Amino acid sequence: MAFSARIKARLETIYRSVVELAILNHEVIDKERFDWSQTAAPLFALHRDLERCGPCLVEMAICTSPVDSGRSCSAIDFGELEGERCLP
Repeated sequence: MAFSARIKARLETIYRSVVELAILNHEVIDKERFDWSQTAAPLFALHRDLERCGPCLVEMAICTSPVDSGRSCSAIDFGELEGERCLP
């Protein structure tokens, strides 16, 4: 099963709270970049990859996740979705 089909199947059971978590995660990455801008080049490389995942996950959630039903997206759900999306 392709990664997009696995993500779609999971998003169909999760309320759109995943959108809020993805946006919050993006904000955290921006703050970390600011805080460590002079000393953490390897961390930036990792974050550049993760930044590309957030917007895509938001779009997928908006198109797939139910508007008024489903369960809340837990930190574990979000981490697994993000990992699924970001890994080749």
